Amino acid sequence: MKILLLILLIPFTLLGQITEDEVEIVFESPDEWKNYKSKEEDTYYENNKYQGFIPHTIDIVKKYRLKHIKILLSGNNSKQEINDTNIEKIKRDMEYLDPKNLEKESVKRNSILSYTNSKGTTATLFLDSKYDEFMWGEPGYWINLTGKNGSSDYYTGLAQNYYIKILNSNSNVWRNDSTLQFSGVRVRLVEPFIHPVSAPKYETIDNVNIEICISDLIRDTDKDGLTDIEEDKFMLNPEANDTDGDGTNDFEDHNPRFKSVTTGRSLVYKALLDNYAGDTIRIRDNKILDSKRPRLIHTLKSRTGLIVSDDPDLQKVDLEYNRTIILTSQEYRLSKASYPVTLDETNVSPLLKVDDMVDTFVISVSQDLGGEKYLVKKLKDGFDIVQIESWIH
Repeated sequence: MKILLLILLIPFTLLGQITEDEVEIVFESPDEWKNYKSKEEDTYYENNKYQGFIPHTIDIVKKYRLKHIKILLSGNNSKQEINDTNIEKIKRDMEYLDPKNLEKESVKRNSILSYTNSKGTTATLFLDSKYDEFMWGEPGYWINLTGKNGSSDYYTGLAQNYYIKILNSNSNVWRNDSTLQFSGVRVRLVEPFIHPVSAPKYETIDNVNIEICISDLIRDTDKDGLTDIEEDKFMLNPEANDTDGDGTNDFEDHNPRFKSVTTGRSLVYKALLDNYAGDTIRIRDNKILDSKRPRLIHTLKSRTGLIVSDDPDLQKVDLEYNRTIILTSQEYRLSKASYPVTLDETNVSPLLKVDDMVDTFVISVSQDLGGEKYLVKKLKDGFDIVQIESWIH
């Protein structure tokens, strides 16, 4: 659950300075968009108001399961301070936002446990936010396996403190040469993370052992480069290397769940999500005319993002940057039951009709650090898009 603390809000109105080579832009008067009104926008945000934080229930925590992980009650009564990473979390997030560290794919690797089995394979447990929200959630648990055949990292599907915390014990993590076993506790979130002033607080439920078979951890049934665990989190088909049937395998596909189809509206979404340069963007005859400028988030190494939308035009968008998983609102609710810490999410509003302006819409796009609002004008041969607000928080 997210609670945003707005540190800085910078709305601004673009004055639409039109150069000679941009005479096609329809919005030539600042007053035309400065005082726009949209009943659809008001209704949309009224229906999507933040509902407030609800602590995790003990029942949800105890029933939590992932099909590839065995969670067993433990007779161990030892306790570990669940909030011991809270200050480190804030420090880690702020370090991640340092421009000098933008080349890092995710948070600094934090190795927890490392042991070698009788066959010479070393298993190292570490934290990484590659598939988990680095800003509002917790990092995921990953396992590096190093042996005679090389070294690879594998995602476990678990995220720290949701609803399991693995303890830093001194016992060997190898139950046998093919199974890992970790000591841990079930925990529930009782107070949320408010960035950057308040870390989350958790409560211990009971002690558990977590068992992971190496064969389950590394399995890639369709041989597409994504493990079955990764495909389960992405809601892809682990038995088909091209889930959407578009000819690009799931590992390389930037929109692997929906076959991309070019429509006028899908190009509007593409222009905003791929961040085409300039205060105005022109789409003519199913082509985006303006040059591109990558978003800040795109300057990082490859990541997998999330968009939740029931809009078929957005679902069909042909993205050029990192892999993005697009889920319907119903799929998102199902996904959260198994993976309560989601992928980094980009929030995209629908195209919302502007009152008293013909074929004119407003749309907002936001990510971890801020967002923008645009007016979109539908033309006979395309669209004009003008950014009217921007904010950071």
